[in-house]
Amino acid sequence: MTEKLSGMSPTSTKASQQPSAEELEAARELVRQARTRGVDLTGPQGLLKALTKTVIETALDEEMSTLAAGQTTVVSSMFSVTR
Repeated sequence: MTEKLSGMSPTSTKASQQPSAEELEAARELVRQARTRGVDLTGPQGLLKALTKTVIETALDEEMSTLAAGQTTVVSSMFSVTR
């Protein structure tokens, strides 16, 4: 229970990197569009909640796809037949 997960500490170099100019511009554009449409930035129906949900779901989908692809390889190699 006392193990540290690599890349998960607040002093991790990945966690402390600043967003790129492109990432900042994308964030600014999302905020501009939300304000134009009258969407709150925070709160139950806000941009931040929707964006966080989308990022987490997309990351999980990608992880599951990667794991499923790896599992398929393992299973298919178990059933390969050499003639």
